[in-house]
Amino acid sequence: MRLAFVYQNDLSEQTADVIASISMVQALGELFDVTFFASKTDQESCHKLLNDLNIKPKFKISFAPIAFKNNSANEKISRVVYASFVILKAKEFDFIFTRDFGFLYFLSQLPKAFRPKSKIIFEAHKIYHRVSSKVQFNQEAAALEIPDLFVAITQGVKIDIIKYFSIQSDKIRVFNSGVDIAFFRAIPQNEEIFQKLFPKTKNKRVIAYFGSFQTWKGVDTLVHACRHLNKDEIHVIMVGSGSVADKKRLFDLYESYNLSQILTISEPLSRREIVNCMKNANIGIVPNNKEFISAKYTSPLKIFEYMACDCPIIASNLSSINEVLEPDINCLYFEPENAKDLSSKINKLLNSDALRENIVMHNRTLVENYSWIKRAKKIYDFIV
Repeated sequence: MRLAFVYQNDLSEQTADVIASISMVQALGELFDVTFFASKTDQESCHKLLNDLNIKPKFKISFAPIAFKNNSANEKISRVVYASFVILKAKEFDFIFTRDFGFLYFLSQLPKAFRPKSKIIFEAHKIYHRVSSKVQFNQEAAALEIPDLFVAITQGVKIDIIKYFSIQSDKIRVFNSGVDIAFFRAIPQNEEIFQKLFPKTKNKRVIAYFGSFQTWKGVDTLVHACRHLNKDEIHVIMVGSGSVADKKRLFDLYESYNLSQILTISEPLSRREIVNCMKNANIGIVPNNKEFISAKYTSPLKIFEYMACDCPIIASNLSSINEVLEPDINCLYFEPENAKDLSSKINKLLNSDALRENIVMHNRTLVENYSWIKRAKKIYDFIV
């Protein structure tokens, strides 16, 4: 059976979306004859991404001719060119799997006779009209009439697809994010490399965050929590990316509270460096705040990556995270946006070897349920 994986995005930035997508393409390639549709301007980035993730592709790559890809003023033209290229090829495929809302919306604007005959599966990560001013309700409703089946990243996404668009429940399955367990476990812990990257961590307990610096990710709460931690014993590292405004907001907090002795904010690292950092950390933080995109629609890759690295977890007590982690078994929870409670939980976990070991032990078992290939097999059983 042939499957087209449709995903128009910039592969040069190794965001969680990009990593999750390419990991799923590889996993689905174990079960289907898969073609990944990327943009022609992404050829170099695509090959670099595969190399960084140690992926020997079990799928074909078709590079669509994209016009004006990096020019936001011509984004619509770019998407039309991309979608048209995919549609011309679509007759070759039994299934089209996509998380690309723009592609669905383009299909909704075509007469039915011009739409692909392939079964279309949409991987839904959010309710767009609730989180983006670019998408109106009627546009999203039109787009969501196109898929035959839906894969939702969280229960919250599934509930709201049914609530807002009256999609039948049996057309939707929830499959959380995953992790390439073998890739993570194959990279050895190297303290020397880690301390070259973060020299201030020497002889200290390490608290780590990896990901975006957007506000809804809760990174501000972690910065505030640093004020309540012992700088002589603990060092916090935050590794990630964000807009100019995001970075300025964090560095303004960093400087206003004079946190140089306890906090290091780093630009993005390679995937191998990130894995090594996770293995050298005493605790990994998932500090998402209360916004509904965070509370209902997010299945953070960090959760599964921390588990694969034997890194004990402290996370915001949110329904999207509760779907995966049980309190005091797989993590310690703290009240979202409460810096004092976060710092209290950090101290509690650092002060209990038994608690940390118990969390690591349970997560070694739990993470086996969240490999990308197991996720792909569940999707296969659902759509075939």
